[in-house]
Amino acid sequence: MFYEDEGDDGMEMPTPCINCGKIFDLNDGVGSKKWFPNTVICEKCFDKEEEEIERDEEIYDMKLSLANAKWDVNYYTEELKKLGLTDEEISKAIN
Repeated sequence: MFYEDEGDDGMEMPTPCINCGKIFDLNDGVGSKKWFPNTVICEKCFDKEEEEIERDEEIYDMKLSLANAKWDVNYYTEELKKLGLTDEEISKAIN
């Protein structure tokens, strides 16, 4: 049976966060997606993990955009050369 005066702050299932060590009620925890998959961590650590995941996704998107832009520059540079433009003319168009 559960007794609130047992010194556990009224938690039904006190659980240490594997990341920060803070004790939280297991029912209030959230499943880790990146740091500790298939493990419940405290909400504060989950929020930090989510920020890191969002940052990783933003970096991935930016890298993909740069790769696409590089491909476009190379492709259109070759197309302009086929149309007879010189390297100097192409360089002026890019800059």
